[in-house]
Amino acid sequence: MSNTVTVVALDEPDQDVVMVSLLAVVPQEYVRQAGDSTLLEVEDGNGTTMFAVELPRLIRVPGEVSRLLAGASVKAVEGAPIPSVFSDDPDFADPAHQDVWWQEITIRNGIPDGDSLGYRLAQNIAVRCRGAVVGHQLPESGEQG
Repeated sequence: MSNTVTVVALDEPDQDVVMVSLLAVVPQEYVRQAGDSTLLEVEDGNGTTMFAVELPRLIRVPGEVSRLLAGASVKAVEGAPIPSVFSDDPDFADPAHQDVWWQEITIRNGIPDGDSLGYRLAQNIAVRCRGAVVGHQLPESGEQG
């Protein structure tokens, strides 16, 4: 089993953003491309995959995001607006942007601190791309590490 967190962002989380975020969160681990270069796998020193980061996808239909993430928790990242697909509040939403970027991070169960590291990676990407972190099993505020 695994846990997936999703970054929904106003700006594209390109490979440079992802690599800078990976270096900030797990600098000692190994990263390799997989899945016909559509996936980055982060491995520990023993070759065990800790989590996988999919290439971002542009979502042009905002209703699709809400449909796919029905029932999920949305966590704002300090300094980043909540994409308008999640909020009608003009203080938090950016209605000028209707297209959003979607990026999934799949965290393998049984990895020590895997959920915390995967969530911190998602937060790091989200803050760099003006996004939010979405998932069904997000850690509580005290567990963000």
